[in-house]
Amino acid sequence: MEINFGEIIKQIREERGFTLKEAAGTAISPNNLSKFEKGITTIKVDTYYKILENLKIYEPNDITMLLMRY
Repeated sequence: MEINFGEIIKQIREERGFTLKEAAGTAISPNNLSKFEKGITTIKVDTYYKILENLKIYEPNDITMLLMRY
């Protein structure tokens, strides 16, 4: 089973009411975040974790629980 992490970010972002700009913060451009969400491009792991922080997801257990939903 392949996990589309960009799609997960998009679902979380939309559920929590964040814009692309808010989720991207200073870690990535909103345009590149959009491409990641669509599966067009990849991002570095540290960038992914920064986006999660921007979405107010801080704990590894929170991330695990989110992955289990998808």
